Amino acid sequence: MSLVEPSATKSPPEPKPKERKRLHVRPRLGWVLVAAAAFASVVVVNAFVVDNETSPGSAGSGQLIHLPGGALHVDRSGPVMAPAIVLLPGLAESSAFWSRVVPVLSRHYDVYRVDLLGQGLSDKPGSGYGITEQARAITALIGKLGLCRPLLVGHSLGGVIAVAAAQAPTLMSGVVLLDVPPRADTMNLPIAAHLATWPGLGELLHQIEPDWLIRQQLASALAPEHPVPDSFVRDFNVMTYESFKHLEDEAVAFTGTRPLDQLAAREGISPMVIFGREDRLVSVRGWSLWRHVAGSEFRIINGAGHDTAWEQPSEVSQLIAGFASQHDPHGCHGTGNPLLARRHRRQ
Repeated sequence: MSLVEPSATKSPPEPKPKERKRLHVRPRLGWVLVAAAAFASVVVVNAFVVDNETSPGSAGSGQLIHLPGGALHVDRSGPVMAPAIVLLPGLAESSAFWSRVVPVLSRHYDVYRVDLLGQGLSDKPGSGYGITEQARAITALIGKLGLCRPLLVGHSLGGVIAVAAAQAPTLMSGVVLLDVPPRADTMNLPIAAHLATWPGLGELLHQIEPDWLIRQQLASALAPEHPVPDSFVRDFNVMTYESFKHLEDEAVAFTGTRPLDQLAAREGISPMVIFGREDRLVSVRGWSLWRHVAGSEFRIINGAGHDTAWEQPSEVSQLIAGFASQHDPHGCHGTGNPLLARRHRRQ
């Protein structure tokens, strides 16, 4: 006969609350690690694909000029026999940026709007975005188009390239700079611009960033009263990640080691410099550095931010035309494009 009562039989001890919690945490942690590994794999694969993305150019309504580093898209307006003006847009912009100033300028000038390499309808290769390389491309383009000492007008990044190209002064009649930071430390880039070039994150944002967020970021370049046009969003979207990243990085690197104000002074370049009073992307110190370049003309435009040619086109076009009239190309016999002039006489 058992001496132990049935009710006294011991059952297995219940897990302590702490131990039970651990049993639940371990499977969850495993799923988290799997998800993190899967996400990391997606980021790596996406970065590889995006980093190797290229895109050919297109003539569109203009022409595609083939050069050693890649083809550049050009739109032309104005009388053939007139002095030439070459317009270079800023980062993530196309030749359409200048559409509001062209009607006035093209009355008396032969106007060429260029898409920089990696932007608009120009080629978007995997490399070749250095400022010196871009400047060589612009001087080669001027030669290939047969232009005789054109006036070079650059906005922001386009102005950096214009100063670099103007080191060959016999090829240009003058330089106009719109909203151009003279040095890397005078740029006030928004945080989003820095995040957009972070390895892995930048490539991912390039793929998934919605238009409303792009529009919000682009708004920092405009005065508050000016809305972001749809064309600005489209111009941003047609860029490859590589072209955007390299163009931004190269501009910062170039102006960080070769200050544009010092370069202009050393090369005897006396530009007209234009800024919007509400420019939030270039510091006041940047304005001051340009003011001290010998022979430069400095203008501030009210009611404009960093995109003066778009925000106040009437005033900007008049300033450019006035500067051009004072810098008519000498020795060009009244024509900005001898090749087109010969063609015109044959017709």
